[in-house]
Amino acid sequence: YRRTNSPEQLAIADGVAQKFFGAANYAALTTPQKAQIGAAKAVRAAAIGALSNPVTSNYKDTLLTTQFTPSYKITDNLTAYTSYQHGEKSGSALNVNFVNSNVKPERTDAYELGLKSLLWNGKLNVNADVFYMNIKDYQSAVRVVDIFTTQTNLANNQANPVAYVTAQGNVKRVAGKGFELDTFLSAIPNTTIRLSGAYTDIRYKDFKNAAFPEELAYLSTPAAPFTDQSGRTLPGISKWNFNVGAEYRRPLFTDWLGHASFNTSYNSKFNNTDLLSSFGVVGGYSRTDAAIGVTTTNGFDVSLVGRNVFDDRAHEQGFAQFSPYPYPRWFGVTVSGKL
Repeated sequence: YRRTNSPEQLAIADGVAQKFFGAANYAALTTPQKAQIGAAKAVRAAAIGALSNPVTSNYKDTLLTTQFTPSYKITDNLTAYTSYQHGEKSGSALNVNFVNSNVKPERTDAYELGLKSLLWNGKLNVNADVFYMNIKDYQSAVRVVDIFTTQTNLANNQANPVAYVTAQGNVKRVAGKGFELDTFLSAIPNTTIRLSGAYTDIRYKDFKNAAFPEELAYLSTPAAPFTDQSGRTLPGISKWNFNVGAEYRRPLFTDWLGHASFNTSYNSKFNNTDLLSSFGVVGGYSRTDAAIGVTTTNGFDVSLVGRNVFDDRAHEQGFAQFSPYPYPRWFGVTVSGKL
């Protein structure tokens, strides 16, 4: 099969050769000159993307914050309190594919009930509380109609013209509850111990227009473009968090003080992806920091410090890729003082 050009195409080629290279016709061009014309044609034939008139997005609002925290002293060493707080996170002005689409402000109402106690002649502090929060118009990535692309599809008479895009928007409602405990013990000579923990359960209550995670994207159809994430835990939230730390300080010489400390934190598993992909789960993990050193009465200190000493690098499994924990085990020496 031999491809031939029409007389019109040959005339255009000859005209280009005469205009840009001063040749009698296209056949008179050198091989590099023909290659240059071919490259220029390819550039002009390539898509340059969507064009649109300028889009202006504006956002203006008045945000309200309130706080009410009454307390009652039951005894000299025991105080009960309750708290109500209302806060609002600013919305934003943006456009989605050349269409104005502002994000509404996020509004939170939080309630707390707790106790603060001082026991064992002031050597043990125990603080505990329970809390509940209700969030309206929670700001997150949501699945919305791509108006610009939809209008383009309609103009081109495409089947199933409605297009969707993931953009910043608002989830109707999120709610959370939990409890917190914080203790501090100084009953052991030269030693202080701190133990804290929390249980947090924060879930989408009304999120019917979520995007499908990557591994389930094939389920998205024009008739069912969304997935319902209502009832699922928000990304990045561990249900259980614990922290334990201790420090030992002891005089060594007249002006020197030795010290050693450690701190271990534990987080239960959580999902690290906005779309709650099954490949985004990070398993429960713990990380420990430690230090040992000496300090003087005038504030000079030298310490050997270790971070993540057991080198825990827990990360999500990853669908196509993952982000490793960026802080592996390391040791160093710190020197500090006052002038």
